[in-house]
Amino acid sequence: MRSFNSSAASGGLRLIVALGLLAGGSLFASPAATRHFWDFEGPQPFHDKVGGAHAEVTPATTVTLVSGHDGVGESMRTRASISGNNDFARISDGTKLAVAGIDPFSMSGWFRMPAATANNRGIFDFSGNGLDGPQMLLTGANALNFRVDGQGTYFLVASIAGAAVEDDQWHFFAAVYDPALETDTLKLYLNGSTPAATASRGTGSATFVAPAVNSWLGSFNFTGVTESKGLDGMLDELAYYDGVLAPGQIQQLFEKTITPFTLAPPPPPTFAITSYTHNAANGESSVIWDSVVGESYFVVGSEDLKSWIDLNTEDLPGTGNPIEFKHIPSGNPTRYFYRVEME
Repeated sequence: MRSFNSSAASGGLRLIVALGLLAGGSLFASPAATRHFWDFEGPQPFHDKVGGAHAEVTPATTVTLVSGHDGVGESMRTRASISGNNDFARISDGTKLAVAGIDPFSMSGWFRMPAATANNRGIFDFSGNGLDGPQMLLTGANALNFRVDGQGTYFLVASIAGAAVEDDQWHFFAAVYDPALETDTLKLYLNGSTPAATASRGTGSATFVAPAVNSWLGSFNFTGVTESKGLDGMLDELAYYDGVLAPGQIQQLFEKTITPFTLAPPPPPTFAITSYTHNAANGESSVIWDSVVGESYFVVGSEDLKSWIDLNTEDLPGTGNPIEFKHIPSGNPTRYFYRVEME
């Protein structure tokens, strides 16, 4: 027997299966995979080099390209130099960002700011004018804020107070959003793999995160006038990932031993969910996974990714053969989630 904390994700390896009325079921783990990458290089410097969310610079802006942060021997690399008011790059088709509903995501990038000012400065904004999506800025009080909005009202903010980043030096950030976690739902890293700030879920439920029609690189929304709060500095290698960046990957990105182009996935799990079926007639779901001899497994369930219920009171011993777990959620919920964990 084991003890189980239903209000927070427990330790050990975890795979989540989203079940219910999703067609055929949807199963996923959460290693990071690069979906969008703006490196500000090449003949079309504001294009997304991985996905299709290309940015555009209008004639009214003063965005220029100068030597990048990459270091000795790479002086021809470029970065976006953003001078402040009315100066940014716009992604006009937000649907191409595909910031997925309840799925985890991560972001990373480099920025450089000159001497301290009292102005708010936006690094990026995928939330449009007060809508849904991630947003990052340095406030006039020198707090580095990463915010995630959901459904227009709910938000999380991981904030580093007194961030010493206005020194005209390059700084690396990484942010991780994992809605499956009750605590540390949002993590913000600055110059390395140790979280500098975290935010917990709170009382609401950020069940959906979606980009607005217009999103901005190098600026953020402020009372509906995004253009008025530009970075007033430099931005490079901004990336968006499906899934959760591991601390080791964050450190490698900071040390430049990998890039979003060469991001290696974390080691594969020692077991994998191989099948999910759902019987719409009686509401019964079946989850099957490969087991390892000598290991023990248990299954928990949730309707909202916040409160988890222990579904099997006895551990399921691994035999080297597949294990099948069957369950009928009470109350016939429209969506139900299962998590298989190794003891």
